[in-house]
Amino acid sequence: MMRVLRAKYNRFRSPEYQIQTTIFEDKGKKFVAKKALSQGAITFLQKQEQNYHQLARTTTGFRFPAFVEKRENELIFEFIEGRLVKDVLIDCIFADDTNTFFEVIADYYSMLHHGFEQSDSLYIAPQEMYLVENFSQAEMAMLADDQVYLKQTYLDPIFSNIIRTDRGMYLIDYEWVLGSSLPLTFLFTRSLLFTFIHRYSYLRPDSFMDIDVLCQKFFLFPEKIKLFSKLEMNIQKNIHPRIEEFAGYNYPTFGKQALIEAEKNRQEARRYKKELSRASHRLAAFCNRGAEMSGVAALYRFMKNLS
Repeated sequence: MMRVLRAKYNRFRSPEYQIQTTIFEDKGKKFVAKKALSQGAITFLQKQEQNYHQLARTTTGFRFPAFVEKRENELIFEFIEGRLVKDVLIDCIFADDTNTFFEVIADYYSMLHHGFEQSDSLYIAPQEMYLVENFSQAEMAMLADDQVYLKQTYLDPIFSNIIRTDRGMYLIDYEWVLGSSLPLTFLFTRSLLFTFIHRYSYLRPDSFMDIDVLCQKFFLFPEKIKLFSKLEMNIQKNIHPRIEEFAGYNYPTFGKQALIEAEKNRQEARRYKKELSRASHRLAAFCNRGAEMSGVAALYRFMKNLS
């Protein structure tokens, strides 16, 4: 008998990108189902299947869940037991373990550089010109001044999409593969800085580490961070075309979406209650800040001050 364990809906996206992700158990085994929530999203789901096979064929250093079954509007994958890299990093923050934190980040940096097909120049595919909308000539020159580019840009090898297991690192999300060649440092910046801004800013990583040191260690300079922030904005606007209609919109706070993320933050906080109790000084700060529902993280302030 099938039993649903967890479900996530992406209804805040454009209809053609809306999918449901379900973790379910059947006959003692766990699976992950990706299901289109509209007729238009079926094409998006088919693209995910193509992305999966392409990445599994061309990527090195990562493993991929087994592809179990394809249905009319649904893809079924093997469920992978393990720990998300983002959870490992969060544990480091709670434990004041900067050494392990930097080791995990450095390993991730290395995996990006060795795991994906590369190009030596910037390329923006004709169908993806929205990426550089409103970019000045100087910004385009800066974007074209990196050393390593991704042959096709896979956007989502971020900390919450990589699972550590005894068998190796697994990639578990294949929604966004662009035909454009973007800087590899953009992908690294997107994962490192934007992850903690967008989802886990309430953890106040600035109280755990020196942000300037972190950026310098991985060659992230203020001008590039500002440029990559603008690029990320264009990506998000393509996925969520009505995003600027939400009251109080200001990247990366997505208005209505921020409420959804705030609830996720509270759930995440409950999961880490035991760890928080061992770090009473952070627990007090966390409670006082109220999970940053209406505020903005110090990490975000750091990026905002760059503009």
